[in-house]
Amino acid sequence: MEKGNVEWWKFPKWTDEYDQGSDRYIEKTFGTKCKGIRIRCPCNSSHYCYWHYRNIVKDHIIWNGFVPRTEDFLEKGMGSDREREVHEHNEILNMNDEIEGLLHNTLSEGPNKEANKFYKLIEEGQEELFPGCKFFSKLSFTMRLFMYKCDYKLSNVQFCAMLELFKEVLPEAKLTSSFHEVHKVLKLLGLDKIDGCPKDCMLYWGEHANATNCLVYRTPRWKSKDKDEQNATAHRIPQKILRYFPIKKRFQRLYMCAETARHMTWHSKGRDKDGLLQHPADGQAWKDFDNEYPKFAEDARNVRLGLATDGFDPFRTMSVAYILGLLS
Repeated sequence: MEKGNVEWWKFPKWTDEYDQGSDRYIEKTFGTKCKGIRIRCPCNSSHYCYWHYRNIVKDHIIWNGFVPRTEDFLEKGMGSDREREVHEHNEILNMNDEIEGLLHNTLSEGPNKEANKFYKLIEEGQEELFPGCKFFSKLSFTMRLFMYKCDYKLSNVQFCAMLELFKEVLPEAKLTSSFHEVHKVLKLLGLDKIDGCPKDCMLYWGEHANATNCLVYRTPRWKSKDKDEQNATAHRIPQKILRYFPIKKRFQRLYMCAETARHMTWHSKGRDKDGLLQHPADGQAWKDFDNEYPKFAEDARNVRLGLATDGFDPFRTMSVAYILGLLS
């Protein structure tokens, strides 16, 4: 039997056969039966009745199981024989698959509040920008506009005017209505901010969170000290703001998707341990770290961080434009 014809859905869900088979199915279906950037979900819950995006279909197949279909499935529906076959197959897997049962028990509790916000954002953000658009989703286009705002230092008024122009040109496009809505999306993505000195010498963070002047140059933290006489409050605008994505939340999101979660543990579960130096895990520094912190090394999901100096040339003395060094 050819590799592509193997009934991969009959393998346990944690096996490579099941994972690779689902990837082949999704790739083939998107090449022949997609609707924009979505296909009918073949999981045991959707039964080809709902259209979903690639990553959602992948997660559903892993969580809910896969239901095979005949070519005329959509026209005739699932027959009683096929329904009985799939039901009996699922019963066999459930009896012999303790790991699968544990997975379902965990998922039945549902994701936490923060995860729900993230999944909802991804579900809504992957909507087509307008019918037939294959290059941008609503979320990706919004983020691209925000990048232009930052790169070319557009004001909020200019940004909103640009949004209005796009709405006139593309009335069917699902664009945000204001800069305030863009900020709400960024907040859901986890974007955080810290006030900083305009000379880039310090951040108003930690023990200096309440400081009002730079500790080095004594530069004021705020642009304005105008007060609202009615409310007796000050409208203070920082001289400079550092915007960043907190690393903790980024790590959590890497494990929210089955595909990226698998890559995060590849160094332990998927790497060829043939003695050749092909990955940092094969290096002596990695092994020494594991020996020094054995409890940390026991769980393959724990993440090791390296400090990279990407293009760092403070005095412009280097002759090359691109430098990448890993500091251990």
